[in-house]
This record gives sequence, C-alpha cells and structure tokens, in this order.
Amino acid sequence: MYEIIENYYIENKDKHIKRLTFVLGSTAAAEDVMHEATLRACKYIHSYDRGEAFGKWFSRILKNAQFDYLAAESTYSSMDEPVEEESYDCSAISDQVRREIYQRISDKNAVAQEVLNLHYRYGYSPKDIANITPFSYSQCHQIIHRFRKEMQEKYNNANIVTGK
Repeated sequence: MYEIIENYYIENKDKHIKRLTFVLGSTAAAEDVMHEATLRACKYIHSYDRGEAFGKWFSRILKNAQFDYLAAESTYSSMDEPVEEESYDCSAISDQVRREIYQRISDKNAVAQEVLNLHYRYGYSPKDIANITPFSYSQCHQIIHRFRKEMQEKYNNANIVTGK
C-alpha cells in the first residue's frame, strides 16, 4: 500500500514543490510541507478509498498540511504585529453555527474554500491571503464579502459571521 505513496511522490514531488514554493515563499518551507503531507499520507493510508483518485486524496492532505504550516507561521510571526484589518473572532459564535460556516465553506469551489478557510479557520486578513496565495486582494475581499452576506441573509442579518 505504501508503494502508491512512494510512486506518487516520485512522479509529482517537483510539481507540488513548485506550487508550494510560490504560495509559501521559500523552497525550504515547501519541502517541509511536502514532507509533512507525505508522512500524513503514510499515517492515514488506511483511509484511502481505492475507488478515488490517489492524487485527489493526497492533494487534500497536502492542502491541510499547507494550512497548518501557514497557521503556525502566522501565529509565530504576527505575535508582535498590530492588527491591520478587522479580524474574525470565531469564539463569539456557537459550535453549531461554526460547524454550519465550515460546512458552507466546504460546499464552495476550490478557490473560495482556500480563501475562506484561511480567513475563518486561521484568522488571515484578505491582504494576508493575497500575499500568500496567487489570488488578488480584490478577489479575496470579494469572496469573503459575498460569503458574509450569504451567511447574514441565512441568519436574518445577524452579524455572526463578522464576530460583532
């Protein structure tokens, strides 16, 4: 079963490292994330459904490893920095609403998922997201704004999504 991971790694490592380097800003960070994703794939290989494309399964693991890296880096590097934009406080809402928000995010397209996860799960501002992804500030801001509006309409204009 581990052969599939090894073969996929050999065939796709350079492609993933190139994309991760662009997003993370350094080859060393990209290699760390790729290594972490490969270790996670080995650990959770039992959850792989052979009916699903292996690349799709591995890409989800890789995306989560990338998000975890970015969250850890953001927490460490921004401890002394002032907050430039309004941040999202997920602790102000109930667990049920939080799960609803995360479920709605998972129903979005890949670009919206990446932007919304970075914003709502990890507290990144639209400006920060634009700096670490290939998406522009206006794209990020628009995705977040539309999502807030959608959620506010669902919850009768309550400000649950902005944390106010």
